[in-house]
Amino acid sequence: MSEQKYTNEEITNEKMNRIVQQIFTLIGERNEIQVIKDIKYYAKFINQDGFSIFEIDNNIRRNNILMSCCMFGLQNAALFIIRNYNDSVELGSINRERQTALMICINNNMYRVAIELLNFRDSMPELNDEDMNSSLDLILTKTINNDTIPVLVKLIEYYLQYSPTNKNFHKNMDIICSNKHVVEKLQPYISKNVLDFDKICSKKQEAEASNYVNNTITPYNMRNDQNTLNARPYSMQIAEPVNDPDMNFDANEYTDQQLASMRINKRARLGGKKRRTKRKITKHKKTKRGRGKFYKKRS
Repeated sequence: MSEQKYTNEEITNEKMNRIVQQIFTLIGERNEIQVIKDIKYYAKFINQDGFSIFEIDNNIRRNNILMSCCMFGLQNAALFIIRNYNDSVELGSINRERQTALMICINNNMYRVAIELLNFRDSMPELNDEDMNSSLDLILTKTINNDTIPVLVKLIEYYLQYSPTNKNFHKNMDIICSNKHVVEKLQPYISKNVLDFDKICSKKQEAEASNYVNNTITPYNMRNDQNTLNARPYSMQIAEPVNDPDMNFDANEYTDQQLASMRINKRARLGGKKRRTKRKITKHKKTKRGRGKFYKKRS
């Protein structure tokens, strides 16, 4: 794409749409060098409605340019946008799949870009919406290692600071607490003055969280009945087999009436040979055979 086309900062909607469509095409082709060049050149233009190239999505998945770069694994282009145009692009934009750029990065193992996004609170709209899927849900499906721990720690910090009573946060804390190896890996990265896992993982104990902005201690009941969701770990790589006593059946724990209610009623066989049973032989008095049902004896 030529870099000399436009000299005015405002261009027509039609020209802007062509430019953005060309950038999306380059992203799909993974032509990262040209993508960065075009973004750098055309970022200064706005269309007649006042929108920049970062505010127009691709109309299919409703991904903006940043989200599309994350979708196709263009890490350098994504970092270029976040570092230079974070005030122009909507970092927390949600696409048709109800995903943000941060969620897409976690799905695609782009943790370096995820950390860059986490420099901005706007990248996490789930802090204000308990009903949407969260980045915390996604990171807990990954192997917890040196790449994922910084992302997980930063997500926990955001929830402690901005949404400590979030139900989804407490559900995921239950999942973390269910795996002692993950807890042991996380604790060195989080001060016990901020989050003490020994306390937080004890059911219905109060924990103290330190506010990261003003360093004041903010006590709150981390595990009260309203926030604790008694969640059990779902199938994920960090989970360990759980010894669940509810899954072990012991007949001695039930009364005779309870056991009787569990039995399945016998049903007649469907198809096959009919089962024969012995008939009880009874003696009958001999009677004279008539000449038919309507035979009338003559008088």
